[in-house]
Parts: sequence; C-alpha cells; structure tokens
Amino acid sequence: MLISEYLKIINGATFIKNSKVNDNVVLIEYFSSFRDYKDINKCSSITEEDFENYFNSGDKILKIVVGEPARIFREFSNISAVIIKLQEISYCITRASLGSLTNLNISDLSTENESWRNFANEHIYNKLNRQKLYSQINNFTADLHLRIGHNNLTLDQSLQVLNSKIEKGEARILNNGTIEFAAPGTFDEPDKKNSKYSLFFFQGALRAAGEFITKKVLDGSLLDSIKDFFE
Repeated sequence: MLISEYLKIINGATFIKNSKVNDNVVLIEYFSSFRDYKDINKCSSITEEDFENYFNSGDKILKIVVGEPARIFREFSNISAVIIKLQEISYCITRASLGSLTNLNISDLSTENESWRNFANEHIYNKLNRQKLYSQINNFTADLHLRIGHNNLTLDQSLQVLNSKIEKGEARILNNGTIEFAAPGTFDEPDKKNSKYSLFFFQGALRAAGEFITKKVLDGSLLDSIKDFFE
C-alpha cells in the first residue's frame, strides 16, 4: 500500500485537511474548526456537533499523536519523521525519538506476533502511559522549535548549557519535562538531583533525533520540511 492511500484510513482521516510526504517526512494537517472543514466539504452530512464531539475528547487527540506516527513508522521503513498539526498545535515525532522514548525499534513491531499488540496496549490504550508519552512528544517538539529558531548552538552545546544552569541552581526540569529558569541558587540539591536524572533520561531521545536532524541539515531538506510545516 502506498502511504498516500494509508493516510486515508488513519484515525480522524475524515478530518484531514492536507497531507503530503516531503523528503521522507509525513506532514498531516487536520482541520482546525468545523467552519474550516465545511469550507472545503460543502456537501458533507457531518454536523458541527459531530466535529466537536470527535475532537472534544482529549483521548482522541492523544491517540492520534501517539498512535498514528507509530503505525506509520511500522508500515513504512523509509519514513523518518511525522509532523501532525491538530487543534492549532504542531507535533513532531521522529523515528529515532519515538524509539528512544519507548526503548523499542519501531520497525521490529509486527501484527504477525504479539509485539505490536504489546506496544499498543502499553503506549496507546493505557491512559496513563499514553499521557506520559504524549507529554514527552510535546516536550520534544518544543525543544525542536527552539533549535529551529536558535540553531547557533549544537544540541550537545545546548545540553551542556542546561547542565551548567542546573549545577548553579538556576534551572530545573519538572516531572512533565518542562524547564524552569530562575536566579542562581534558587533551586536546591533535591531539584538538582531530580533535574539531572531527567536530563539523562531525555538527552538520549534528544541526541538520537538531534544527530539525525544535524546530518540532514547538511542539505537543508528535512529541517526545511519541518520549518515550513511549523510556520
């Protein structure tokens, strides 16, 4: 099956406004509002209530952001990243980052054995784990936004700066992965310890994706794809 055909049957396919593949990056944009949807689908029998009910459940959004990239990576080995724009929020998921966050090789997952079922049960259908992975994807996307906007530092340099700020007590990483900054000495030793543990956990995923992106940046193709979609 071609990926263009596959995108017609993913979760929420009815509400996809635009999708394309650019340099092995899949771009999926959902309609942001019912009015936006009706402007293009004037003859559709779907009502505004139908549209609102579909996306009003936060679970549906999380299942799309967490589940659909994994399904795409499993089915199409040439796809390196998936970008989803949903409810005016953009999410970037790379094959490397998803593998690092789940400690799995997504390409090895199969419907012919229990590997895909186990992955889906643990990361897509388990509400707590789904929320956790969604938060990590969201945080990774935020980091990528910063790197696109301020790419004068390499990823390693950025991590060194953050580690230095943690040491000085002027930065800490919260349990949800967000970073807080303050005056030197604001955060105490427990904050430092927890932040360093979080940094160690996240830097594997960030480095995996960072090295991949850095390599692609040499010809500008992947970064341009991501930047164009975000903008």
